[in-house]
Amino acid sequence: MRRVLLILTLFAMAFTVLGAASSAFADEKEDAANAERAVKNYEERVEELSKEVASIREELEDLTRQMLEGETGRVFIFMRGRVSDWVDRAVALDIDGETLVSRPLTPAELNVLGGDLPLELLELRLAAGEHSLLFGPKGELMAQPVKMKVERAKRLTWIVTYEDGTARWEVE
Repeated sequence: MRRVLLILTLFAMAFTVLGAASSAFADEKEDAANAERAVKNYEERVEELSKEVASIREELEDLTRQMLEGETGRVFIFMRGRVSDWVDRAVALDIDGETLVSRPLTPAELNVLGGDLPLELLELRLAAGEHSLLFGPKGELMAQPVKMKVERAKRLTWIVTYEDGTARWEVE
């Protein structure tokens, strides 16, 4: 009888321990599920915030572009000249004391000049107002700058023709 009682007591203790352990495992599973939900919610919120930031960035870029277009003019600068004047020489363009172009012409660019076509040197936005331009072969820029006017929100085409050591500017 004692043995039976001992065995029953052992079974009761084992069930008690297993019951407590299974509830502990259930709590851990619930905690893990809660943690996964929290991480998923966090990731979704980060994604939403990223989209909001991208939207704000686009709005700022649009506003900046609109502001610049209102206060600046768009300028296309072309050049004409004889190929013989530019073989083995670099072209230089200086606007308001800043060198914007200083490089030799490529064979393709020389072919454009040889075809008596204007060669596009540069496209840029300049603030409205007068600007000083110097042009010529590198190291031989014109002595006196040419003043060119930029109008707000206008598109201008400037063509410089370089012949016999002089540059002549035209506005189209």
